[in-house]
Amino acid sequence: MVRGKSADELKQEWGAVSRDWYSVYQWKRLRTAAYSERIAALILDDYQEITLNVQGLREYNYRLPDHRGQYQLQTSISQFQEKRFVRAMYNLGHSDSLGRMLDYEVPLKAYRSAPHGDIDLLTLDGRSLLIIEVKQHGSRESLLRAFLQAYTYARLVHEVKDRLTRAFALEASVELVPAVLTFTTAQAGKQLRAFARYPRTRALLDRLDRDLIGRGLGETRFYLNTDSEAALRECLTANPSDLGGHIITFREGFVPRFRRVLA
Repeated sequence: MVRGKSADELKQEWGAVSRDWYSVYQWKRLRTAAYSERIAALILDDYQEITLNVQGLREYNYRLPDHRGQYQLQTSISQFQEKRFVRAMYNLGHSDSLGRMLDYEVPLKAYRSAPHGDIDLLTLDGRSLLIIEVKQHGSRESLLRAFLQAYTYARLVHEVKDRLTRAFALEASVELVPAVLTFTTAQAGKQLRAFARYPRTRALLDRLDRDLIGRGLGETRFYLNTDSEAALRECLTANPSDLGGHIITFREGFVPRFRRVLA
């Protein structure tokens, strides 16, 4: 059995993590839910030192013309994957919970080595532009990592808001809102349903939300998918696309069920 990291070992590793939000959420220890409380405390202690790295942030071409909800299948469509799910959501067009689907895997980096990721799903819910981080069915990644990613992406979009909203023909007055979409079968979903057990993680979320509100952004939202594992395994279908690959959609009659959860 592999021994977990002690508090002192975590603190020592934390000392070597660069103090920018990208490096923070990329820290491999943050993926493990068992460390969430101790890591949240470390981040809170050094909160004022952590900055937003905007080096290499994309300035144009957020909307990619080849994004049509297609995917190159290398395994059976019955194998549930995050990339397939977000494409099916995009092809769904609209969700009562999330609003109008705008795009998926929206790039934030200007060049390959830039310290930024992609927005998993971008939707418009009324006057709120949701910047959604997805943690897929069965994922073992922590809720802490998920909302730190969503927070970081929202901050980055805030830096280039005018250009991104123009790219998607949106009004400049839309409110940027980070969001996490996860599943009851994912570790993030399990932590979300038992969030009262994570007071320091909650304290960090509250700190991040105060920062967001102070900058004119909306506080973090959480959405939980409540479909059964069996339903999720059978929810996707694929049809050949003239663009190459396959168009990924939900099977006829299947609409994913999301519930907004107050963390």
